[in-house]
Amino acid sequence: MKSSKMSELMDDPVTIDKNASLSEALEIMKKEEYFELPVTHKDVYLGTLTYRDLARELGSISKQSKPPSNLHVSTAYQKDGGNLKKEDDFKEGVCSLADRGNYTLPILNENSVIGVFKSEKALKSINFNEDLRIKEVISDNYEVISPNERVVHARRKLLDKDLDLLAVKQRKDIIGSVTDIEIAKGMASFRELVPDKKQDSRIRNLLVEDILNNNTIIIDSKTNLNDLIKEINSNKIRDIIVEEENELKGSINQLDILESWCENARQMG
Repeated sequence: MKSSKMSELMDDPVTIDKNASLSEALEIMKKEEYFELPVTHKDVYLGTLTYRDLARELGSISKQSKPPSNLHVSTAYQKDGGNLKKEDDFKEGVCSLADRGNYTLPILNENSVIGVFKSEKALKSINFNEDLRIKEVISDNYEVISPNERVVHARRKLLDKDLDLLAVKQRKDIIGSVTDIEIAKGMASFRELVPDKKQDSRIRNLLVEDILNNNTIIIDSKTNLNDLIKEINSNKIRDIIVEEENELKGSINQLDILESWCENARQMG
């Protein structure tokens, strides 16, 4: 597998046109289980739309009165989001995902998307030394928030500090998490349900407890990294909270794992 080319590894692509609405983009991302979507127009690749882009756009004050169905991908996506070629090998694909911080990279033939290479596909094809534990690759790019904090404040904290995750703590217990995924989905639902004229006042009543992911997986830092990969693959999740002796130690996501694998692969030559 590791010597295979992208032409053998790529999945059939799912893309979104730049003129499509953000609500359509969200629906496709949920249905097709994409963390990021390649953006095209007239079959030409333009860039990538991420949940972070959606969280930023849907929380923008200048767009506050518009529902997601009236906002377009063209105002939110990242131009020139990176890509792969069908002759690139497995190592190049994994390291491109890790280096660029992408969960999905399109494979191009000239300027057309002919396939995609996703982080979850990469995770299914890698293995680590059995002695390697989660604590070796754990990230501290997170903060703790209260379930009673306003979503607008959580969004600002997540984006301004470029955090991976917000761990939601009530008293001594972690009760869930918030990432750009929950922010984007929560903001979209709010905009669709609340009349335009009332959004400005009611947005202050939208709390973290209303949108948090209460099915967040919490795993011990001593867990073998290969076992963590199995957990991620079986549950189709992106982010996990890490504890050690019942104390919060950090978070880890798919790209953290791929980055670690890529570092080892480069050292081995």
